[in-house]
Amino acid sequence: MKKILILITILAALLMNAQYVRKSDGSKIHPSLLRTYNGSNKMWVLFTDKGVYDSKDADQFFSINKDLVTEKSIWRRELRSNELFDINDIPVKKDYINVLEKMGIKIENSSKWLNGVSVKLTYEQLQEVSSLDFVYKIYPLAISKQKSDLLSVDKEIIKRADQDTITNKYNYGSISAVQIEQIYVNMLHNKSYTGKGVTVAIFDTGFKVKAEYTENGLIYKATHKALDHLNIIYTYSLIDDTSYVGMMEMTEDELAIVDHGTKMLALMGAYYSGDLISPAFGADYMLFKTEDLLEEVSSEEDNWIRAAEMADSLGVDIISSSVGYKDWYPYTYMTGDSCLITKAANIAVSKGIIVVNSIGNVTEGVSKADTSIIAPADGEFVMAVGGVDDYYLLSSISATGPPYDKYLLLSDTLLDPDTLGYDLDTFRIKPDILALAEFPYTVIVNDDSSYTFVSGTSGATALIAGGCALLLQAHPDWTPMMVKESLIKTAYPPYKAYDDSSYWVLPNDTIGNGIADFYSALMYADTHEVIDISKDELFPPYPNPYSVSSGNIYFPFKLINVVKNLSIEIYTIDGKIIYSDEKNDILPGVYSDADGFIWDGRNNDGIVVCPGIYVIMLNSHFEKNFQKISIIP
Repeated sequence: MKKILILITILAALLMNAQYVRKSDGSKIHPSLLRTYNGSNKMWVLFTDKGVYDSKDADQFFSINKDLVTEKSIWRRELRSNELFDINDIPVKKDYINVLEKMGIKIENSSKWLNGVSVKLTYEQLQEVSSLDFVYKIYPLAISKQKSDLLSVDKEIIKRADQDTITNKYNYGSISAVQIEQIYVNMLHNKSYTGKGVTVAIFDTGFKVKAEYTENGLIYKATHKALDHLNIIYTYSLIDDTSYVGMMEMTEDELAIVDHGTKMLALMGAYYSGDLISPAFGADYMLFKTEDLLEEVSSEEDNWIRAAEMADSLGVDIISSSVGYKDWYPYTYMTGDSCLITKAANIAVSKGIIVVNSIGNVTEGVSKADTSIIAPADGEFVMAVGGVDDYYLLSSISATGPPYDKYLLLSDTLLDPDTLGYDLDTFRIKPDILALAEFPYTVIVNDDSSYTFVSGTSGATALIAGGCALLLQAHPDWTPMMVKESLIKTAYPPYKAYDDSSYWVLPNDTIGNGIADFYSALMYADTHEVIDISKDELFPPYPNPYSVSSGNIYFPFKLINVVKNLSIEIYTIDGKIIYSDEKNDILPGVYSDADGFIWDGRNNDGIVVCPGIYVIMLNSHFEKNFQKISIIP
């Protein structure tokens, strides 16, 4: 018995340390590298360890290195992740990188999540690197030669006669209302959810932005009139290693570079009344350029993975991506955890980030399943988005499931489903959710005041990502899996055929779990925090009573409309104005703390006001709201 306990203890220790040190079994070089080697492709060199060998080492590292991520990232992890820090947060060991550099090898990108680096190796270097003790495996680096899955199209405006008619607070225009109402985002807008306070990262080809210099430094603003309001808080090009993600000059090539990303940004965050209103026009955005359309290889997975790690550290809540990797990863890799980019996407979800990715596009007549799902959409925890058209039919261009691991189970004629322990029909459903892919309405990049229809599952992905921002605003404590569950459990089925009243049976490997219904998802659980804004309102100020010695006083408020000029005025009890302030171009939503009005107890001349009762008026020019405050010595 004692020997058994000792063996169990040793085994437990080995399993615990396995996450810190991994050992290679057999050849370190992936066979495909030897078969197709031409000396020009990038590859991954993964390491055995990070110089941290057990939990004690890890705890010591984290106690010393407290600035690994931003406060926003820590806040998100505390709210939506099981662990604040883990082995994936420890950087790649610098000593290992130094060894490679001394061999004349240039490090392209480094990944702490994969514990490795991307490099280009000659055949001799490949053999030499594989002999190093600290090298775990050498894998091919996935690439994509896809130039764009999004096509501009001309079409008639179609709206189903049986679509719900709901009175909307915002004027979407007759065209953009279709994509909004199809997924019931309008009903969240009716409750004044706009994505405010939620940070969305977009990984794409580039974005049409312009530089502006403000008192807070250099910022980038989108140029289209429907995007002028957006709060772009961070930009970075993984292609050029610079903060600029826009055009260098007005040429067709440069316009092509920013086309896809700008259209995705608009499908998530546009706001121009009567023309185009998108789901999350009140969210904050981080724009990452991860693809280069001017090169034969338009994107490489190390850029995506590096961007994901940066986005995590900066505190994003949602990653929206429409890139996919099939040029290297065959269908047999679509198992949810085999592709390296999928592993990285799953890690991002474990950090509390919602990862939304296009399932991919197919052309009619191309056989499936070998041409369907793409990485990282195959990920177990990634939200893979497929598409429907505006007749509520499955889009003819939308890729489908199943992922390869389920395909094997379905193909096994000897398998007894009763022995699985789960329902094979609902196991690993892909796509997870559907939205409009034919044809969402978005902006045109060569005209900052015009719009176009587009075709592609990336458009559906942008709509879903924007909707997820509204869910997080309403339920900030929801984990990525809770958001995903709320959507797949409340989705509704597409029609089987035009003018056919029959629906698909949900779920299945063709249409997934159905079309998103964000209102039902909003009400799925924990509905006590759901708010409804039916008018502009000034909330009670705080602290109240107020003393100048206690600091600032805050005036929170909520708005139902976009307000061009919002003002606050403070009066004495006999009607004399002593202070005023204003905000311009304010979007609908709830504003509190630093987002609302702040006053230091001084009048317009900078003199501390006398104790007494004062009246505060909030004027949105739609209506006026009043509150009182008592100022004490």
